[in-house]
Amino acid sequence: MAEQERLNRTARVRATQASADAFVQASLSTGLSAATPTGMLIKQVMVDLPGVTALSALGADFGLEFTITRSTKSAIPNLSDSDCLMRYGIAGLLTTSGLAILPCTFFFPQESGQLIVQDTLYFQFDSNGVGSALSCDFLIDYEFVSLKEIEFLRLLAAQP
Repeated sequence: MAEQERLNRTARVRATQASADAFVQASLSTGLSAATPTGMLIKQVMVDLPGVTALSALGADFGLEFTITRSTKSAIPNLSDSDCLMRYGIAGLLTTSGLAILPCTFFFPQESGQLIVQDTLYFQFDSNGVGSALSCDFLIDYEFVSLKEIEFLRLLAAQP
């Protein structure tokens, strides 16, 4: 990557389920364009379920899944989907003792960063056995980086 002044930035995207355990998707315009050889280097993704009682209606078995993709989806994609950039999830099984202690914020650092050149990113969230509609905030720590034209074209060509 070409050297440049790098400014750390954070973007926030909220996805709110219409009902309990409903798939939901939100999008983020990155501001990237094929006219300029610039990429977005994603350094960390934080997923936050706002509100202390966000998970208070958990069922006996539950699951939460979060994904980021290059194109719109109608369900949580598998990692084998070439549009899927990141996929995370947690699941739980409540035992007869009845207590589950879960954080409402999850951090997913990207070791070397995830470099993208898409003009729009899509954020999906789904739950199973949660019992109430949830909102989910995706916070993306990133920086814009200048790319050599050949690097930019290679990344564009690699898109499905």
